[in-house]
Amino acid sequence: MRASIRAPKEWLVVVLAVAVCTTALVAATSGSRPHVGASLSASSHAEEPTQAAAAAPDRTAAPTPAPQITVHSALATTVRTTFVRVVPAADAEVMSVVRAGILLPVTAESNGFVRTETPCELNGWVSLHDVTLLQRSKRHTTSLRSATIVIDPGHGGLDQGALGPHRLPEKTVNLDIATRLASLLQPARVVLTRTADYTAGLSYRTDIATALGAQLFLSVHNNSDPDTRAERPGTETYYQSKSSASKRLAGLTYEELLRALTPFPVSWVSARDAGAKYRINERGTDYYHVLRTSTVPAVIVEGLYISNPPEEALLARADVREVIAQALRRAIDRFVTTDDPGSGFVTPLPRASGPVFHTPSRCQDPA
Repeated sequence: MRASIRAPKEWLVVVLAVAVCTTALVAATSGSRPHVGASLSASSHAEEPTQAAAAAPDRTAAPTPAPQITVHSALATTVRTTFVRVVPAADAEVMSVVRAGILLPVTAESNGFVRTETPCELNGWVSLHDVTLLQRSKRHTTSLRSATIVIDPGHGGLDQGALGPHRLPEKTVNLDIATRLASLLQPARVVLTRTADYTAGLSYRTDIATALGAQLFLSVHNNSDPDTRAERPGTETYYQSKSSASKRLAGLTYEELLRALTPFPVSWVSARDAGAKYRINERGTDYYHVLRTSTVPAVIVEGLYISNPPEEALLARADVREVIAQALRRAIDRFVTTDDPGSGFVTPLPRASGPVFHTPSRCQDPA
């Protein structure tokens, strides 16, 4: 009986001895493979780090994930001097500075910042603490009170537009008419694409209207380089070639401007095809950038010929600029509240391409 019991114990001792030896051998060999372990650490089958590796700093750790970006369309207005940064972080590099009261189309939001477009068409991030967000329009309305209207004073800053014989700059006249018009359109929600004499890119201007979902975009200009003398004002309005709403707005603005300006006794000049019309480029799309890129009904108004001395003299008068603003106000009111078709539509004459405006590289945002 004793011999039969002792034998299993002896075998058990042998088995335990073999297990201990095997464990020691594995431990010794695992410490001699650091390069293999390092090469696997980047794979999905990485080995557990040794004590030495665990003690060292982890220099291969993944970077902190970037803040989540929510894409949306809105319009912001700055409430104080605002830094435009390269990335959405308070300590990020500053790419531009804009003063209070500047409109900034918004395309995204992240980490307490919004990605915006500046007047010089720089795309960067501003803190939500520095801006007020404006709500989008419901688009369809038959009431001027609930309409959202974007008025664009043509040119500005480095781009003075046409210059009258007595050095009256078009950009100054355009801004004055647009400002008067904005006041006359109250209580509608009206925004100006620029409120002072600074440079603003053309895409920036229409992006404001797109961001707001405005009922209309009206760009205020005055003309130069006429073709001929005329018996009545050579007013022109341009519309989007594929938009019936834009065409109707152009017909209404032409109709009201012609009625308001004809009584002034001056020697008029004109283009041979003056009226409400479109203009196409070589690619078959709208020639003028703001008409081509606007997603809302848009028109360009060319009121008077600032290059014609008697018409320049009219534009230098505050009462005439008020008459023009009142005519545009009546046209916009009719566009929003009625189905009036407008008038003065003409088939445009073929014209060669003119100069294309590009936002100057030396453009500085209004700071």
